[in-house]
Amino acid sequence: MTNWKTYQGQTPWDLTPVASKIIYNEGDKLATIADSVWHPPGQGNDPITPEHAPCGYWSKDYVIPSSDPGLPCDWEEVAPQYGDDTVNRPSSLIVYNDEIYASSYGLGYTLLKWNGINAWIGIIAYASTNATRSLATLGNYLYGLGANCNLNKWDGESSWTRIVTNTTYYSPTILISYNGKLYTYEGSPSSVQLLEWDGVTSWVSKGAYAVADAETVADMIVYNDDLYLNTVAGLLVWNGTDTLTKIADYISGDGGAGHCVVYNNSLYMTKGKYLYLLDGSQFVLQSGEMSDSENSLDIIDYEGKLLICGSSTGGCTLWLYEESSFTEAALTDVNTVNTLCLYNGRLFSSGDKVDNTNTGILWRWTKVYS
Repeated sequence: MTNWKTYQGQTPWDLTPVASKIIYNEGDKLATIADSVWHPPGQGNDPITPEHAPCGYWSKDYVIPSSDPGLPCDWEEVAPQYGDDTVNRPSSLIVYNDEIYASSYGLGYTLLKWNGINAWIGIIAYASTNATRSLATLGNYLYGLGANCNLNKWDGESSWTRIVTNTTYYSPTILISYNGKLYTYEGSPSSVQLLEWDGVTSWVSKGAYAVADAETVADMIVYNDDLYLNTVAGLLVWNGTDTLTKIADYISGDGGAGHCVVYNNSLYMTKGKYLYLLDGSQFVLQSGEMSDSENSLDIIDYEGKLLICGSSTGGCTLWLYEESSFTEAALTDVNTVNTLCLYNGRLFSSGDKVDNTNTGILWRWTKVYS
């Protein structure tokens, strides 16, 4: 009979019972903070870390440690400029069919798509009839607003299909989907006019407001189920039929009419280095200023955090506003952040590097709010 204590000349095993012993993880034990699973012999005497990627955590009682890097964080480049930056610079970002698309008003490509990893993909090449200033979705389709208020619909492959050929209106820069229809504006030297697509081949006027230098419409936004236009005349609201009414005066001084966002059920507007809150029939200046900003360019609500981007040579290009003050949120070699969008729980932007040798870049903010 084999003596297992001395089998093949091995040192006799010590089979003396012990009161307690180390437990090794062989897949049949769920550890807790109070009862750790240990490394096998020869691999250290410390408990295996309770965090186990990618499938989760060893312990159901484990408290995830804080990974908040604090502010400011960086912009990480996830797509460099596409071809010649002077002709392919993105002018707007939009999420469509769970992918990021960008419009471009240059002479290269008028529609770009992010490959989800590290590059832009050119989708629609430029033609004299398809330069694209703004993008919007309606139903299951992507639409692009071009020069002279021309409206195009993407065929899903490599071309725009012309929907509205316009010879009447000036060149708007905003396209918005509201109550199942598409809207834009006409800005003339004497008035601003709201335009609604009739669903076929024409824009229909839905009201006008007389104002000098009305080409400057900074933003269009839906707030409390109404459609608003932020202009050099002030904040206008549409009555849903045929009238635009001014409800708040234009704020003179630093910067032009700014971008708007709905945050905590209130309407906010950026202007230059400052932030304003709509209070009844007036915009009220909020405390603080974006000290490094040359001009604010977009504003967004990211998981309950109010973030503002802009231009700042070698300085801050993203600010967090909370508790009546601004905090620098992004410092890196970015010169301008033009537009913001949210995708898969992350904040993205298009922008330029400080030395302007690489423009039309897609950036992703390294901080994550959830």
